Amino acid sequence: MNEDLKINLEKIVKKYTEGAYYKNLLEAKKEYFILTGQINEDDEDYESRMNNFNDWYILQFISADQKKTALTDYLENNPENKEEFAPLLSFNHSLFEFKGENFKGYKVLKDWIHGKKIILSKECSMPAIVEGDIFSGRVIHQQAHTYLLEGLCILPKEIKGVLIQAAQKVGSKKDIYQELNFLMKIEFFKTKWHRYGHLEPEKIFKFDY
Repeated sequence: MNEDLKINLEKIVKKYTEGAYYKNLLEAKKEYFILTGQINEDDEDYESRMNNFNDWYILQFISADQKKTALTDYLENNPENKEEFAPLLSFNHSLFEFKGENFKGYKVLKDWIHGKKIILSKECSMPAIVEGDIFSGRVIHQQAHTYLLEGLCILPKEIKGVLIQAAQKVGSKKDIYQELNFLMKIEFFKTKWHRYGHLEPEKIFKFDY
């Protein structure tokens, strides 16, 4: 991720996880674990899932008290930072496939919900994924550059076709709430799959789309 974007995101995370906002954090954690399954510190993807939670908490979670996201609340209370932090509002949460590098050396993602090709900035560092891997996550667009946030949910390749088909059906409805519900359900299935490792992923990742 771009270092400035990372610093700005971390600044908001810090502000909205302490003091008067701590109760919102507890509310968000409770809802997140209900939606995606309980997380344990010894899980191999613990760090990635906590990054995923932070991204969701700041960009998408709407608390019962505030009736708005933490990012929106921050921008309303700090208008002097609006231009600097505005790129965070451009986040795109979706199901992505890493397609490798193009002939110019840029890393390319396929957004399967919105049917778009996404070219990442050259300064965007990638996690430990290889061409053909499929995952849910968020990208941020800043000026002429696009960056991948750190919170990812990497999914089993065995069900790539199932995931892509479901993503395309959800995307055709053009409803951001259904898209978010689908993406959170993917995280829940991933958690369940880890807990029941003896089951084939096809038996867990089932969608009514």
